[in-house]
Amino acid sequence: MWLTYSKSDYKIISKDHVVLSLQVSIEINELSSTIDFNSENIKKVEKLISKKMNNEFKSIISKLQEMKSDPLGFGRKIKSLRQYSKLEDNEWYDIYPKVLIETNVSVKIKRTGVIN
Repeated sequence: MWLTYSKSDYKIISKDHVVLSLQVSIEINELSSTIDFNSENIKKVEKLISKKMNNEFKSIISKLQEMKSDPLGFGRKIKSLRQYSKLEDNEWYDIYPKVLIETNVSVKIKRTGVIN
């Protein structure tokens, strides 16, 4: 599989209780010749990969929250809101493990087949 395109974005859903929504879109080329890629199979594979990646993202984000590590910059997004603009880093890292972060990964297979 080759990644050809990816895009991610997150937004704040609720200002009263910090809830973030992480949207990830990925396009890939599948180079395997072991699967018969008709349109029905492509949709099934896209759903399976999307579900697996969504679960992996949730697990990674959960571990990052436990470690109070914010490499994805959620704190910067929160601090951009007026009501949280005075939020100090140490305060953010106290709140961060409790923040609800919803993930939605969508995978699109653009091309299939063997490439020489």
